[in-house]
Amino acid sequence: MKKLHILLFLLLLSILLSCTKEKPNEPEVGPVFNPDLPCYTLVYPKGDKLWATKLNYIDPVAIGSDPITVGISVVTSPDGSLIAYLKRYSICVIDKHGNLIGEPTFSIQTRSADLAWSHDSNRLIIMPWPGRYIYNVALDSLIRISDFHWINSPSFAPGDSIITDAYHNGNYAWIAVSRDNGYGGRIVSTKLITIWDEPLQIHWLSDYEILFKKNGADGNSGIYLLDLSTYSEGNPVTPTQVVADGVYQLAVSPDGQYFAYSSKQNGLLYGRIGDWSTTQLRPFEYPCNSYLAWSPDSKALVYRTANGIYWVPLNGSAHLVIEFYGQCWQYEGNVAIVP
Repeated sequence: MKKLHILLFLLLLSILLSCTKEKPNEPEVGPVFNPDLPCYTLVYPKGDKLWATKLNYIDPVAIGSDPITVGISVVTSPDGSLIAYLKRYSICVIDKHGNLIGEPTFSIQTRSADLAWSHDSNRLIIMPWPGRYIYNVALDSLIRISDFHWINSPSFAPGDSIITDAYHNGNYAWIAVSRDNGYGGRIVSTKLITIWDEPLQIHWLSDYEILFKKNGADGNSGIYLLDLSTYSEGNPVTPTQVVADGVYQLAVSPDGQYFAYSSKQNGLLYGRIGDWSTTQLRPFEYPCNSYLAWSPDSKALVYRTANGIYWVPLNGSAHLVIEFYGQCWQYEGNVAIVP
């Protein structure tokens, strides 16, 4: 009888250990039908692969050119037809079926936060360290436009002839603009106190308004508005803080009406641009990085945490559509939404 109890104990212990064991680097979900959710495609990095699945039919499959580390940047083109993501020494552009469109390579390592599409979906700006490059997708042409060090957060202004980035010097940063050939660069903001080399995630709201986030030792972490209508050469503009919070990632809706951000203390929040008051959509979960992306119709967000990927409507309940298991660092990465 005693031996039987010991065997039962060992069996129970093995079951418990199997439940807590780290999952393999494969999708943790089988086919799951979500008929009430839209038929968008989610694309996200996990482990050393890029995965894609329909939102209303969760069944992840590996896509992309090969299973080499893809970093955390996955960005859908504004027209929804292409997806770009960074590998260690190259940038990959694929269509929404996973077919490779182009893959220019670099002799230096890329940086995961430094990738942005032009509004016409024809070009990408990439900032490995050092340097600044423009990749024309249709022409498969990669051009180096500057040799700058310590820059990040690229963004095309409306019309795509002006580019913006953040220039860093230690824990200080300035927002700069230049022509899309790299010439005519100038500092347009006053000095910002930030975290070392912090991506500011610059978003153009109009021909003269820029929205960005920053965190820093000055205690003024949050979201800021830079109004360049008052800028004149040699007279940089002081940004206005519109939201006070510790911000990890900031995103502006495709229709330009809303902003959303993941907070280091308060979870997922959103608000209307110009009003700047916020509503919490998801509570804070774990002390891990979190990522978000707007749906093409600006009515919902995809929110990625160490727990998994959530579909979060602005006027409804959140759905955990893909569940993750493991450590924070294993589930770093943006989620792109393809119509």
